Amino acid sequence: MENRSIITFTIITIGLILIFRLRNKDRQFTKIEVNGKLSNILLFPVAIYGETTIMSMIVCISCEILFVLSMFLMYVLKVDKLFVCFFWGVFQIFFVFIGAGVESLAECKIQEKKGQKIFWFLFGIIMIVAPTIWMASQIREFLEVI
Repeated sequence: MENRSIITFTIITIGLILIFRLRNKDRQFTKIEVNGKLSNILLFPVAIYGETTIMSMIVCISCEILFVLSMFLMYVLKVDKLFVCFFWGVFQIFFVFIGAGVESLAECKIQEKKGQKIFWFLFGIIMIVAPTIWMASQIREFLEVI
């Protein structure tokens, strides 16, 4: 059971990284330059193009860090695998929504019509506040079980 959770989250993490790598090919959202060797190492899946979207950068870096941190906790520090998988999943969902919120706020800046600016601003705020509340409730619920 524990190993099945690890395999599932590993596949989901790699899938998310690949999806966001492919997403960089569309030209709809704000692009940012990726410079430097450290950035290319941290953003390996998205640095191939020399630029990335904000959401792709947030999601890929967070997934890579979560993957390495989770493997370190499970196999070096011998933390319970289900405990690590729970927080891996919660933080992965959290960072996807935070990335969407930041992308929306960046989109708000470049819109010319006032109605679209307000829509993207409110959407960005909701996409940042809602997952933060959800993550806090998940952690609180988990701590109550313990």
